[in-house]
Amino acid sequence: MVRANGPERTVKSYRCEDCQDCPFVQKCIPYKNKSGKNLVYDPYLSPLRQETVHNLQSKEGKKLMKKRCIEPEAVFASIKWNSKFSRFTVRSLSKCKNQLLLVLLGHNIQKFYNASMATMTGT
Repeated sequence: MVRANGPERTVKSYRCEDCQDCPFVQKCIPYKNKSGKNLVYDPYLSPLRQETVHNLQSKEGKKLMKKRCIEPEAVFASIKWNSKFSRFTVRSLSKCKNQLLLVLLGHNIQKFYNASMATMTGT
């Protein structure tokens, strides 16, 4: 398989045509359509996936994941949805950082404004 943005890699693909007589069919294919299963193995990505799983299952990884779901996800979702900011309009890392800084600054000003209006109206 040839990638446009990387080196050529070989990916192994396995397909089972008939799983009816297989003793592991309930574990392998838990859904009703048991017509066959595709397995794709990429020897380049396999160690990276194992490292990711190891990092996520460590104590530090669990702590970071717990923190992540609370802190930034709601902010970025709000910026994407409410401000309709889905992509950067500039190139280069420094310009993207500046654009993100302006978007986050606008988000914080909007939060401050909403909080001050809530205290003024008493809600």
